Amino acid sequence: MKKQFNQHIVIGSLSASVLLASLGTSMANIVLPAISLDFGVSFSEAKWVVLSYLIVTTAFSLIVGRIGDLKGRRTTLVLGTIFFVIGALMSASSSSFALLIFARIVQGIGGASLIVLPIAIVTNVISKEKTGRIIGLLATTSAIGTATGPSLGGFLLGVQGWRIPFFLVAALGFLNLLLVLFFVPSDVISAAERQKSSALIDMLTSIYGDASLRTHLLSNSAVSAVMMSTLIGGPFYLTRVLKVAPVEMGLVMSAGPITSILFGVFSGVLVDRFGLPSILKFAFIQLLIGASAFVFLPSLLGAVGFAFSAVCLSFGYQMFLSANSSCIMKNVEEDRRGLISGALSLSRNLGLMGGTLIMGSIFEVFGLQIVFLVAAILIALMFFVHLKIQKRRIYETRFTR
Repeated sequence: MKKQFNQHIVIGSLSASVLLASLGTSMANIVLPAISLDFGVSFSEAKWVVLSYLIVTTAFSLIVGRIGDLKGRRTTLVLGTIFFVIGALMSASSSSFALLIFARIVQGIGGASLIVLPIAIVTNVISKEKTGRIIGLLATTSAIGTATGPSLGGFLLGVQGWRIPFFLVAALGFLNLLLVLFFVPSDVISAAERQKSSALIDMLTSIYGDASLRTHLLSNSAVSAVMMSTLIGGPFYLTRVLKVAPVEMGLVMSAGPITSILFGVFSGVLVDRFGLPSILKFAFIQLLIGASAFVFLPSLLGAVGFAFSAVCLSFGYQMFLSANSSCIMKNVEEDRRGLISGALSLSRNLGLMGGTLIMGSIFEVFGLQIVFLVAAILIALMFFVHLKIQKRRIYETRFTR
């Protein structure tokens, strides 16, 4: 009984780490318009508050994983959390835009640890039979952070200004540090584990050499870029075009992530009942509906149209995540699950960066409608590629028989 209780505490502590990393992105998105006004920078410059964090988090994902394999995952997570807290405090007290970007880089180094290491640690704590559901729990926790970040950040922004959300994230980071120090067990890295990690390059080559797997990872990047378009352009569109107040903006921006949370388990049930190919097709169609809704409804119905479009898009996104991730993970050998999960996370982060940089630039020049017209074309293209891959699989299966 005691062992089971300790496992729950460990899982809760690691879930808090994932939640913290998610808040590091979602709350920053909400305060971009205020930062832009305070420092007198353009939208193109302001988006680097988010982009710098995402770039560093992505770049350090494999690095912190490697350090964790060599020096201990709990120790690396503790150091990463310290970096995250220091970066959040520096962000909150930045006196210039350049210092704010530097602070976000520091915070991003810590954010990489908060994203990568909890999954690696939790697989050593729980039994293999529970691995899938616990990783799913961590993913849901990340979605909760994405959902609460806009509403909470919007409320704090309306009351106290853009610096307060960063102070709040720093305080939560300190509490998370205490949880990790007191409740997450230390790990001992064996010589065999260290030697196995040296074959990383060969294993990565085998992953990206698989055409089907490569297509699923590319689709994950493309869809993530589309979803980031709502987060990076939404606050500016709502506040500057629709003239929505900060608190209301936070509520509107949280509509999509809340949809992802509510339909998370339901999407998994649909995948189990109707099969991966059918749900993946439905997901792409729903994503197309959501992107198309963004082209027309916000300009016609205002904030209500924006929220409705976000719900449609997020429902398709949750379907896509369940089906696409299952397609990737279902036939993976046990000794490659962590690496391929890392590749899945890496593809998502690359998509988030692409959404911030490319889609953000399109938004700055052409506006929200053109962004989601491009998004709809991108989704349709990936849908076509998936249909081609699926057709090829059917022919190969018949040929081998």
